[in-house]
Amino acid sequence: MSLKCFNKVILKGFLGKAPEVRLLPSGDSVTNFSIATTIHEHTEWHKIVCFNKAAEYAIKNLGEGDFVYIEAQIRTREFKTAETEEKGYKPKKVLELIAHEVHLVSKRGVGHGTVDEEKKEGSNPEKSEESETDVDNVYNTDAGEARPLPKFI
Repeated sequence: MSLKCFNKVILKGFLGKAPEVRLLPSGDSVTNFSIATTIHEHTEWHKIVCFNKAAEYAIKNLGEGDFVYIEAQIRTREFKTAETEEKGYKPKKVLELIAHEVHLVSKRGVGHGTVDEEKKEGSNPEKSEESETDVDNVYNTDAGEARPLPKFI
């Protein structure tokens, strides 16, 4: 039997601000942005990194507050700062999600129909067999009320 490793993260969340792009010395483009996922009143921020076509898509199509779907791999990146160099500390590490799939689900403030409307239209994502809760279909607002997720396009 052959065992294979798997490194895949799937997130649906809201962009904190518009993606930022920069060019690498190689000429390739890299885009960075963060998305927030909120479950049971706990918000987690995720640092997303995109290269090449995914980076170009993010810059052209995504903006602050947009609801997005991301598929990525977890990577740890080490870097040195003036402080680590000066004091002889170990390099700092940051956890990043390298996105290979980036999709705009809904622009900010658009596509927030009711759960019943979404069920009628057949747009709900398939439920995971591992999850007994319906977290994929609703998110919590600051007021604590359940609101439906925007339709997945």
